[in-house]
Amino acid sequence: MDTNYDPHMLQLYFQYGRLTAKTLGSLLSELGEMADIGAGIYGKHYAIPMHLPTLEIETARTGDSFKMTLGEGWLPSVSKGKNDDIVINIPKKLGIPLLIGYLLLRAAQMGLNLHNELLDDRIKQIELKLKQQELNKVMKSEHELVPQLLPKANITVKNLFQNEDIKIFQIYDIDIINRKGNGIKK
Repeated sequence: MDTNYDPHMLQLYFQYGRLTAKTLGSLLSELGEMADIGAGIYGKHYAIPMHLPTLEIETARTGDSFKMTLGEGWLPSVSKGKNDDIVINIPKKLGIPLLIGYLLLRAAQMGLNLHNELLDDRIKQIELKLKQQELNKVMKSEHELVPQLLPKANITVKNLFQNEDIKIFQIYDIDIINRKGNGIKK
């Protein structure tokens, strides 16, 4: 299990009996909304007039399971400067995928009372990695970021737990749901 988390990638794995378009669409929409809120707070804090990083699908593999890597996408913006110079703004990568992974793991730990040494250890490792990211500047100065996003992460994880078709759900190779054989693995 890789514990050297890339802050610009979020790895999710599902094994399912049936995966509906609505289930997948809702999950991607919820993750995208969390990413947009996080990037928006960063942009508001620094008054950045450019495209902010977003969460985009890097890879997706399917079969009876779905492995997805979400990355931090960005678009440069072009504008005119004071002397009619062309100004190209390239946004910084903020570490949004790592933040979303952290929020989902915290939601599983807190809201669903999943406590074990492995999960606690992984959350601490991700917290350390988050402190090294650009987004951490806003997380420190604007205490609204995590409290604003954690309820959305709780809803996302709760919806996955309530979907009986999801047999296994992992974040960064950490089992959050494992209904194979003997119920949910905790």
